[in-house]
Order: sequence, then C-alpha cells, then structure tokens
Amino acid sequence: MNKKGGAVLASKTGFYIVFLILFTLAVGYSLKFIEGGEVRRVDFLDLEKSVIANRVISCLSKENFGDIDDVKLLDTNGLRNCLDNDIYNIFIILNKDGDAGGTASLGTISFDAVQENRFVVVDGEKARLEVWFSKNVGN
Repeated sequence: MNKKGGAVLASKTGFYIVFLILFTLAVGYSLKFIEGGEVRRVDFLDLEKSVIANRVISCLSKENFGDIDDVKLLDTNGLRNCLDNDIYNIFIILNKDGDAGGTASLGTISFDAVQENRFVVVDGEKARLEVWFSKNVGN
C-alpha cells in the first residue's frame, strides 16, 4: 500500500466528517421548518375585485386611465366587447357628485354579488364608480 495515498485520505477525513455533520444539521433544520410551517389559506377575492374594477375603468376611460367617458357606459355592446367576458355578470353604477351618472348591466348578478368602489374623473369632476359582479353560473 502506498503511504502517500493513505496520508491524503487521512488528511481529508476531518473535512468529510465536518461536511457530514453540517449536512445532517441542515437536513434536520429543514425538516423541522417544514413540519412546523404555517398553512395559510390564500383568498384571491381582493385581487379579483381589483382586476375586474380596473378592467371596467380601462374600458370606460378616454386616453387617461380613470378619466371616464360616460357615453361609453351607455354602449353595453361596446362594453361587453371591450371586457371580453363570459365568466362574470357585471353591474356598473356611476355616481357623479349629487346625481346619478348612469348604469350598465352585463348579465344578471346574483344575490352573492361582490362590490368594488373606485373614484374616477368624469368631465373634470370627481365621481364614484361602483362595480358589482358575480360569477356566471352557466360557466
């Protein structure tokens, strides 16, 4: 047997032992972390409300996002084409300061409809846009 080969192996044995101990500690810590981790239920309803309201605002806007053209609210076919939507039934209410600005309905919303409010600009004045939506039960 070659003494140089044995000396090389003996000099690396400490390194292998330290590496094995560190590896074992890392695996043990990982298993403990995974076992004790929190299980969270993620609710995407807030994100869904925001996305649908932003799509409605985008379809009703002029050049600038949030600057609403209230004439587009009366064109339900144009609004339906812009939203390209078969999943949700949507009801839109535009309230200008002091008076109703108009409504639009794309489908019939159900009793468990969800509402999202946004403040927009109509003809240089502030207005509140209410977007009610519910899932289309046909899909």
